[in-house]
Amino acid sequence: VFSIPVLSTATFYLAGALVGVGLSALLGAPLRYIVIREMPEAQRGAGQGLLTLFLSVGRIAGAATVGGYVASREEDIAGFQGAYLLVAGVLSLVVMLSVLLKADLPSGRPQRVPGASLNRRAE
Repeated sequence: VFSIPVLSTATFYLAGALVGVGLSALLGAPLRYIVIREMPEAQRGAGQGLLTLFLSVGRIAGAATVGGYVASREEDIAGFQGAYLLVAGVLSLVVMLSVLLKADLPSGRPQRVPGASLNRRAE
């Protein structure tokens, strides 16, 4: 989206909406939900901490990579277009590989965690 030149006000707003939808689907709540659902109850705090660490390192490394790529080009606009196309290519590869992470689909039933009780009624 960022590699396409803005031709009008409509394309500017369309690109902004696409970026907003894409970022909201990748960062924050969806990733935290996955970590909470997949981690055993005793390790959920550690999982949240690791997620926060990796998101922070990714933001820093991504900004440095894009900035370095843009600085290596003679024209800033061409550098930004190339950097965003590079990021889009890497993200496309990551999305394709993420399909291989978990083969089974959720059944809708709660999963039993060893040592944890499914009945949480006060005794």
